Amino acid sequence: MLHTVALPEPSEVLTSRALATFRRLRDVVGPEAIEDSLEDEEEKVYDADHPPDTDDSFVGAAPPVDLLDADLDSVDALVEAVRRVPGRWRLDVLMALTDLNDEDDE
Repeated sequence: MLHTVALPEPSEVLTSRALATFRRLRDVVGPEAIEDSLEDEEEKVYDADHPPDTDDSFVGAAPPVDLLDADLDSVDALVEAVRRVPGRWRLDVLMALTDLNDEDDE
């Protein structure tokens, strides 16, 4: 089972440091480069073999606040930070980053 929750404030899964460096990265490389990287990682999540998770306490729960804490100063750093997120929250983080990328584009 893949877990995802629509977050009213997607930035909550990032620390202030991660959010600031994510926005700077977006300004430098452009939203398309970030979008492409996030889409690639999302495909990997869906393509991965997910072993059954017997702990269903996270079902329907939002991911933890400040889950992603890293300097996202390059696309590679962004991808590596996403890959370090526990599997049960990875899709949530990817969706939050996608929302932030799209939101900042408006």
